[in-house]
Amino acid sequence: MNAIRRQTNLSADLVYPGEKPRKGAVACEIGRHIKFDTEALEGFAPSTWQPIIYDVMLLVAAVEACDYSRTRSKIDWARNLSVRIPVHEVDRWNDTNVQQELTNTLRLLTGDNWFIEFRKTPEPQTRPAQSQFDFPHHADSVVPYSDGLDSKAVTGILSKTRPTDTMVRVRVGASRIKKPKIGERAKPFENVPFRVGRIMNGNGESSGRSRGFKFGVLSGLAAHLVGSKSVIVPESGQGAIGPTLANVGQSYFDRRSHPKFTKMVSSFLKALLDDNITFEHPVIFSTKGQTLGQFRQLFPEQEIWANTRSCWMDQRQASVNQQLRQCGVCAACMLRRLSLHAAGYHEPSDSYVWEDLGAKDFRSGASKQFSTHNNAQWEYALAGTLHLDHLASLKSSENLDDLLLRQAIPIADSLGLEVDDTKERIKEMINVHTVEWLEFLNDLPDESFVRGWAEAR
Repeated sequence: MNAIRRQTNLSADLVYPGEKPRKGAVACEIGRHIKFDTEALEGFAPSTWQPIIYDVMLLVAAVEACDYSRTRSKIDWARNLSVRIPVHEVDRWNDTNVQQELTNTLRLLTGDNWFIEFRKTPEPQTRPAQSQFDFPHHADSVVPYSDGLDSKAVTGILSKTRPTDTMVRVRVGASRIKKPKIGERAKPFENVPFRVGRIMNGNGESSGRSRGFKFGVLSGLAAHLVGSKSVIVPESGQGAIGPTLANVGQSYFDRRSHPKFTKMVSSFLKALLDDNITFEHPVIFSTKGQTLGQFRQLFPEQEIWANTRSCWMDQRQASVNQQLRQCGVCAACMLRRLSLHAAGYHEPSDSYVWEDLGAKDFRSGASKQFSTHNNAQWEYALAGTLHLDHLASLKSSENLDDLLLRQAIPIADSLGLEVDDTKERIKEMINVHTVEWLEFLNDLPDESFVRGWAEAR
């Protein structure tokens, strides 16, 4: 007897105040659930205003709102997500090629079935005032950045290895709008110009795969606006390829920085904007530790960890004495700590809630002033440790060649490389990761809870 599939469904209509959604659809109100910041939007407004800029922003926001608002079934990963969006040029958006490239890209990224419909906007958007921006007229490349280590390291490395290139930075990761200080001039692309809230009650979905869509589309849009043909993806091998090599549990593969996904974003932008924008992956076959090590050689006096953040947890989950820290044990934090260790950096332990990875048990590794322990933290920590350990264990896997070939084929096709060469470069990345992981573990006490988890397999 076949199992009954229990897919989760959501139908949402983006509406302006005073409009009502279709029957059976949930209203996603522009101005309430999706809030634009006028000053930040100016950072995406060149001298010639194109309404398509606003429409692209609205699409990205709509995808994020739907993704975060509807939890997944405990039985099936995929959801059926339907959304209707008001745009200025309906025929352009309803073009068969645009529709196909858009839905295929979202399906690959999130693992969901997307149904997107466009209607004529009732509120045409005029160009935001632009008086404080020096908008660049050309750039050789666009570099998306967040508050993380990768973007800071790769931007620094490229400033030395491509000294004559004009690179424009595009912020894609921060959740806050950064305002210029008195006397400061605002910079283009310094903020994501909208904020999104959930359109349904409840806890919502936490996997957040749509972040990759925001990353790719906004950076590609910025490249289009400054006449650049290249977007630099700063993710190293463990983050870009690692999730497809060593998947976490039974979840859908995470391809947010994978070359196959970024190539599909290129195809979507080509269909929509008639512009050829490619995504480069300069450190995809390096570990994050190697990338940070190269940065340290070029900038030996800089403490790269300063003013960077890898952890996704917020004030409610990762604060000590009302001061936000990084948790120190989730997958992102564990990779951060491993990579800084591999590069020879010594970040202060009080950057993290879990100050001591050498503690005998998980709970006692946290700051003594931290009082909001819960089971979810233990689960995130265990998953983060085991993911890095599983990736390292691939080196001795009997099926390694088959696994490498399956991964090398789409990566080679996306990057224009030879399959055999790609396979060997992925293999070398795994080998380096294994060495870095074992050295990291060996520097912890024998009784460390992290070593206990890793050595239990």
